[in-house]
Amino acid sequence: MNKQLYSLILFFVFLQNGISQGERGSVSIVTKKEKNGTTRALLVGISNYITEGLKLGYAHKDALLFKDYLKKVELIPDENISTLIDGDALSINILDGLKKIMDQTQSGDIAYIYFAGHGDVVDDLKGKQGFLLAADANNRQEYYGTNGVVSLKFINEVVDNITSKGGKVILILDACHSGFLFQEGSKKNQETLNDNFIKSTKFLSCGPDQVSIESAELEQGYFTYYLILGLMGAADQTEVDGQIKYFELELFLDKNVTGETNQKQTPVVWNQKSTSIFRAINAKDKTVALNSIKKTSVLKKAFAARGINDNSAEVSTPATEMNPIVQDFNALLKKGDYHGTANSAYELFSQARKNQTVDAKTINKMQYTLVKALSTDAQILINDYIGGAEALPSGKTFLDFAKQLEICLDVLDKDAFDRDRFLTSKLFLEAYSIIRNLNFSNYKIAEQKLLEALKLQPRAAYIHNALGLLYNESENYKKSFSHYATAQKLIPSWALPLNNIAVNYTDLFQYENAKEKYFEALKLNGNKSVLYSNIGVVFNLEGKYQKAEEYFKKSLEFNPNNIRSLKELGNLNKMKGNIKQSKEWYAKAIEIDTSGTFRDYGLSDYLEDFSVDRTKAEDLLKRAIKENPHYSNVYSDYADFIKNETSGEENLKVADSLYRVAIQNNPYNEWAYAGRGWLFHQLKNDGQANESFLEGIRINPRKPFAYYYYADFQDRVLAEPKNAEKNYLKAIKKDQYYIPAYEALIKLYNKSKQQDKAVKLLQKLLRTNPNSLDFQNLLGDTYFSADNLDKAISCYKKVIELDATYAKAYGNLAYSLLQKKDFGQAKDYFVLANKYDPYKNKLTQFTDLLLIESRAKIKNNELHQAQLILETAYNVESDIAAGYALNEVYYLENETEKAKIFLEKIIKANEVKFWEVKLFELGIKIASDADDSALGTLYYNKLGTVTTNKTKIDQIVQALYLNQIGKTKESKNLLKNLNPLLLNEENLKLKYSEKTIQKIKTLLQ
Repeated sequence: MNKQLYSLILFFVFLQNGISQGERGSVSIVTKKEKNGTTRALLVGISNYITEGLKLGYAHKDALLFKDYLKKVELIPDENISTLIDGDALSINILDGLKKIMDQTQSGDIAYIYFAGHGDVVDDLKGKQGFLLAADANNRQEYYGTNGVVSLKFINEVVDNITSKGGKVILILDACHSGFLFQEGSKKNQETLNDNFIKSTKFLSCGPDQVSIESAELEQGYFTYYLILGLMGAADQTEVDGQIKYFELELFLDKNVTGETNQKQTPVVWNQKSTSIFRAINAKDKTVALNSIKKTSVLKKAFAARGINDNSAEVSTPATEMNPIVQDFNALLKKGDYHGTANSAYELFSQARKNQTVDAKTINKMQYTLVKALSTDAQILINDYIGGAEALPSGKTFLDFAKQLEICLDVLDKDAFDRDRFLTSKLFLEAYSIIRNLNFSNYKIAEQKLLEALKLQPRAAYIHNALGLLYNESENYKKSFSHYATAQKLIPSWALPLNNIAVNYTDLFQYENAKEKYFEALKLNGNKSVLYSNIGVVFNLEGKYQKAEEYFKKSLEFNPNNIRSLKELGNLNKMKGNIKQSKEWYAKAIEIDTSGTFRDYGLSDYLEDFSVDRTKAEDLLKRAIKENPHYSNVYSDYADFIKNETSGEENLKVADSLYRVAIQNNPYNEWAYAGRGWLFHQLKNDGQANESFLEGIRINPRKPFAYYYYADFQDRVLAEPKNAEKNYLKAIKKDQYYIPAYEALIKLYNKSKQQDKAVKLLQKLLRTNPNSLDFQNLLGDTYFSADNLDKAISCYKKVIELDATYAKAYGNLAYSLLQKKDFGQAKDYFVLANKYDPYKNKLTQFTDLLLIESRAKIKNNELHQAQLILETAYNVESDIAAGYALNEVYYLENETEKAKIFLEKIIKANEVKFWEVKLFELGIKIASDADDSALGTLYYNKLGTVTTNKTKIDQIVQALYLNQIGKTKESKNLLKNLNPLLLNEENLKLKYSEKTIQKIKTLLQ
């Protein structure tokens, strides 16, 4: 059942934005009887559609040019022509104009119906249905239950009614503008138009499989322009008898339009008898028409000379001639004061209608102008929803617009043709405000409203889609799938239901089915930013991070502010251990949505990584609750914060109350049960904690998270590894890609020395997922825990080969190589680990480990090995600790000059506070070996400025200095009075070079 969009041009009635008492532009159609009956016209020209994708170039100018023709050539009085241009051409105004011309046309009258704009034909569940698209139409082919369209069925009824009374209908359809987004639209369009309106005269701009072409040079459509010339007399070329016959018009249009468009557009003229006379012409009009061939300026100047100053549909009347009520009404509309106050436009209209303070015609104009003002924003919002907009407003906005439609229903006549559509839209907006607010407790009310709307408009696909969403949130997936499928059948070209079906599959962890539906939706010109983001989510859940990243970035190409893609890129990099990149993505998201983003990041991580103080964090949480009072997660987030960041039984009771609100707002919030379980544990009530975890599983039996949370509690608190293992495995059974459960399970196996079990499971997973970064990394962790370093290193290197940005592997690889004593490679990988995650992989952590290794080497008198280790450490982090240790080794290795230069370097390059004593004592030892008394005195004097009674100078170092400056006797006495154990050669070797030790021995002789 394909639905193809076509474009039409018909001319209808103009309803001006403001209201005046003057007759020009009035919707009311005056029936001024002429000798041969009255001719009336309904003109519509829509270029500037409310929905961006429908916009045209010159349709409105075609309508206005045809209005000039009717007034100045056919001499139809202005009051018999009603015109709707762009924003005034709403469906309700078009329908009203059609009804009025139908009601007022009598035997012998002629009715022109001329529409410039888009149309569409859809093959729905009841067969082929055609529509004209009003200014408020959506571009997703949702035409049931929404405003924005006029059905061809209704126009046929208008034609049948007029002709049954003896009137004549002339339809002029400039059809199928090129560039409209639905392919094959022109063929469906023209076929349907040919099948309709058989009791009327029809002028169609093109045949099936063609499009209607506009001319930038003429600033008109070719068809409308040449039709006017033909009607004025240029078509009188066959019999040249001063009369235009239908076949002559067809020949003229075929010659000029087909010729100008290079055979791309062939107009159609249809009448029951082609030789019939359409109208008589006068020579003056014919001359103007012939002179205007390809020169639109001639035609426009000729019309202007007959009293037309411009083509604007706006009609102004001096304010002094206007009724004060109308003046006030227009002023209130201009200010946007539509309703809700005692002096609003609605109140003024209601009083005028009740007290009859203005005439019926003005009441009519006020009525439809107010309805337009009240309903346009609501229709735009519904169109945005249908179009799959990424950022819909809050539920309050939906409710506010529903209120405006409620007022429209009060303003409209009880028999208004569009009344059911307004009621349908109102019910939808009221229901969606509940869904949008995630007000779970009122979902039953929302369901009732949507089902009521379906009774009014059973073919309204957007209502079915909303019900699908409601049932998805309620986890009634059977009903959700059913309504999404119905919406998709009703509008096979609409991508949103397919997207939502894919969301259902994602929620059910059926990832292949989800991707299939997302890619189908992409083929239907769905919102690419949203769809690419959703596809990225699925790949991310599968652990296919490179593919996920590719789709998130594609999403951002279409919308750089797609907040979900920004946050998901943050999550993805966080999963890979690339915290620096994660923070950068989240920082971009925070600029757009602070409160929502910090919640998604994770409270504790957010507070730490973004250095958010408790006061600010609490303010953000309170603001989130204020903005989303029905949203379950904001309450469980706040409860987490209180539980983790505060203490005291009273505070924990507050946290418990917040968890309970979270569960009440959404009983499927699985974390609320788990968070409450951990709260009970904090209150030393593990029995109640256990019950809370189990309740979470009972309510969410299909969700892996509930089992995972409970297993974590069993492992960490209850010390029940067997039961924890069972629940981790249950989580994995629910979602075979649930990585946190695998990580916890492997950690459990490794901790309990069951590495063989872990290896067996991971190798099985890697046979079906050979490129899984997570499984490969976990296998490395398992080998590492079993001291099988070669295999661990091999696994980690494999991870990096698959994805060089999987940062967890760099740290793991560095520590494995460190265990292998491969300090150079370990350093290289740790530097990379630090680059990706400078918060977890601090360089000082690595250098500290190297310092420990170096001390062991020094103790074993492996000074050269110690030097290599310390040089590695200093290359990683040129801090004072590594610098001092390395310089001490240079000194111990008797590299006196090297030690002397390096000491000066590290003192200049570092903040040496707390290290002064060690550095200056080392300087004295180096100066002693270098026989540099000046240098020794320099460091000794510096040492004297930083030592106190509590930090005395090392007596051996003092003895070395005394000896250096010639006080040998004092030096010897000082050494001889020391504890002999301190002068043991083995002890001396740990702190002094061979040169220094020899000097000490000499002094002791």
